[in-house]
Amino acid sequence: MNERSKHGSYWIGTRVLILSVLTTFFVCLVSALIFLSAMDKYELIGFPLGYLILSNGLIILAVGLVFWFVDRQHRLDHKHRMIEDI
Repeated sequence: MNERSKHGSYWIGTRVLILSVLTTFFVCLVSALIFLSAMDKYELIGFPLGYLILSNGLIILAVGLVFWFVDRQHRLDHKHRMIEDI
């Protein structure tokens, strides 16, 4: 495998990874917005459920996706031997 195709497959893997993370986040965001009025009928700790999911749930999801992305990117770096020394 030459150097050019090695870097090409690495960047394709990175793009697929970031697109999967962004797609997951935006699907969850749109789903939460679509079902917001239905979820606001229920309360949890005195707050409407839709509010709690949009304010706290999406932040937790975003942080979780960042950690998942970092782990998968680290594996991809090792697979293609693109390891950075810190």
